[in-house]
Amino acid sequence: MTSRSRLAAITIDYETWQPIPPGKRIDWTQDVFAPAERLMDLAEPLGVPVTFMAEMGEYFWLVEHEPQTARRMKEQW
Repeated sequence: MTSRSRLAAITIDYETWQPIPPGKRIDWTQDVFAPAERLMDLAEPLGVPVTFMAEMGEYFWLVEHEPQTARRMKEQW
């Protein structure tokens, strides 16, 4: 028997919606930053590459309206 390699791509849609619709809320730590960090922590030791698809329009909206969140997002990237 021969062993076979398989390649897989893991892509994560790293975005929410901005501005936040009425009646909705985002807990940036619980909903975005912590899950992304956990995924990176799991993937890195295994050498699994992960691609985050960041919505730059959201980032630029945050830069203008929630600069602290934008800074934290940039630091995570």
